[in-house]
Amino acid sequence: MKKTLPLIVLSLLALAGCETTDSKGSADPAVGNTIKTLEFNRPEQIKWDAVNQGKAVVYTPKGVDPQKTPIKFIYQQVKHNGTPEALAERIIKPIKDNCVEAVTSPFKTRSAYPNQKSYQTMCNQFKGAKYGMVNYVNIFTDAAGSHVLIGEVKTPASKAPGKLDPPKNDAEKKVVQNTVAFIKLTQKAMTEVAACDDKGQCQ
Repeated sequence: MKKTLPLIVLSLLALAGCETTDSKGSADPAVGNTIKTLEFNRPEQIKWDAVNQGKAVVYTPKGVDPQKTPIKFIYQQVKHNGTPEALAERIIKPIKDNCVEAVTSPFKTRSAYPNQKSYQTMCNQFKGAKYGMVNYVNIFTDAAGSHVLIGEVKTPASKAPGKLDPPKNDAEKKVVQNTVAFIKLTQKAMTEVAACDDKGQCQ
């Protein structure tokens, strides 16, 4: 049976592989101000730890093993002079390749920054594993590269992506309830992201 890489490893490997130029087109330097940072508020209901993993910063609930966490956020600046669409495709590809069935769709953020893309990917079950995932990717690209924010929620394996199976007992019911709550928190946080320039102006 094929062994599935931990979710955090999939995301970090995908980001590491994006530190290159891209042949699918380049970002227009005239589109969007230079980005210094992203304005991002993690859910206040949870206390968070921040750990550096290579060039990425990984946020997980305080005291929880990053490899086993049910919810996490990953932030990284990527030296990438392609389009945000091309970068998103490269980040999402490892999820789809390792998933039994996955569906990707765009979602909107509150940000008015012009050169951005945001996608939600729902995986019903990873191959060789008993869990799936809901993944959110925000990419804001300027002339220098891209700022990438990923939000992920580990889900119980299900028959279809984006649809949790009905629980069979109280233990499964609690897992489903927690999963739904984590998805709502992650979705809210990822839709409220904004890009900020060196003057502190965010859009």
